[in-house]
Amino acid sequence: MVALEDLARGRFTLAPVYDMLPMRWRPDAALGGAPDDAPFEPDQASVSSPAAGLARDFWVELEAHPHVGAPLKAVAAEMARRIAAAQPPKPQRPVRRARA
Repeated sequence: MVALEDLARGRFTLAPVYDMLPMRWRPDAALGGAPDDAPFEPDQASVSSPAAGLARDFWVELEAHPHVGAPLKAVAAEMARRIAAAQPPKPQRPVRRARA
């Protein structure tokens, strides 16, 4: 949900914080920048997990950050929208009616 696309595939027991950054936009040695700046579809299993709210918060904060460029801000806004749209609706509380 936050573009972690490294090669570890979960096979690690301890990883430094910098290794948790999104790998989708890692610097590319040949191109000198990120391979693309397109939004992606979040995994359906992930958007129904408890982490989905945190992922959405990540994208909202990224969009608001003053040092993030316009292309990535656009991606962040779209990703926040996609995650919110894919989340199952929250159960509603029953409405209590006043007694007459």
